[in-house]
Amino acid sequence: STLKVDSLVEKTSGNGVHIAGHVIQFAQSSFNTSTTWSQSNTRAALYGTGLVNRAYIETASLTITPKSTSSILYCTANVGWDGFTTGATQAQGSIITLNDTTSIDITRYPWYQSDEWSNTAAPYFPSEQVIGTFSPNSTSVQTIRLRPFIYWETGNASNGRVDKARLFVMEIAQ
Repeated sequence: STLKVDSLVEKTSGNGVHIAGHVIQFAQSSFNTSTTWSQSNTRAALYGTGLVNRAYIETASLTITPKSTSSILYCTANVGWDGFTTGATQAQGSIITLNDTTSIDITRYPWYQSDEWSNTAAPYFPSEQVIGTFSPNSTSVQTIRLRPFIYWETGNASNGRVDKARLFVMEIAQ
């Protein structure tokens, strides 16, 4: 049988109408400031990655309050790397964190070795995209952060530089 309607209206819950696979809500954040950071930042394993020798910064961030404990948060972000001088054992990449306790970390060492990627002194790397999901199992406020990082194996001087970043989060009903 077929059900045809012109609109769906929630009854009384205030949580909206949830249809599996459909977006319940959307949030976004932009970062438009050119920022440079160096290896003087922390080198500990942070944000649930288990990886050391990374120096992170926070670019875009947002909060979202899931409407359902069974929904997922679909996250995607773009990081615009700017020209910067790389070190001999340096790599750079980006992660997305949920409440700074767990992360979407798509690869250990993207752009490794950065200094061999280009013959230029300060190459402009292509933008990077990070995509993944979180299942917070909660209707409490969740903080999502985009954190570019630089990685290095030795004490060589290195830094990172980003110009722009965008973070997008969709809560999707399951």
